[in-house]
Amino acid sequence: AEDILRFARCRQGGAWLFIASGTDDKLGGGIYWCEQKKGSKNTCSNAPGAVFALKLYLATGKEHYLEQGRILYEWTRKRLLDPSDNLYFDNISLKGTLNKTKFSYNSGQMIQAGALLYRITGKKRYLAEARETKAYLLEPFSDRNAFISAINTLQTEQ
Repeated sequence: AEDILRFARCRQGGAWLFIASGTDDKLGGGIYWCEQKKGSKNTCSNAPGAVFALKLYLATGKEHYLEQGRILYEWTRKRLLDPSDNLYFDNISLKGTLNKTKFSYNSGQMIQAGALLYRITGKKRYLAEARETKAYLLEPFSDRNAFISAINTLQTEQ
């Protein structure tokens, strides 16, 4: 385990620099989905970026990583959160058009980022936000009949 941690510490700077190179001021920040085609900024780029930065902070104690993780988390909440259900839209184009598709992995990464921010800062707001998203994310599965219906739908679509 120590070897893995030592390796991660050696590589972290380069990996983070690569991620950070995908940001700019268009749309107020955020990471692009694709470095070759800078057409949108997606939850699945920004939420894992926030999680990675926060884990780097935990591993190194460097405040820069905490700040970058917080910035990505806040940007994603501001630009891609659907306030009607606390789940996250897929992306926003550079023209400002939201792709309102929702994928569980987007919201899951934001739950993890919120939980990490709570763990690091102790600010209850982050925990509350993570719990709100979790509640809506799991809602379809809280009812056994809805869960079975969803499984049956998936099986018939294959």
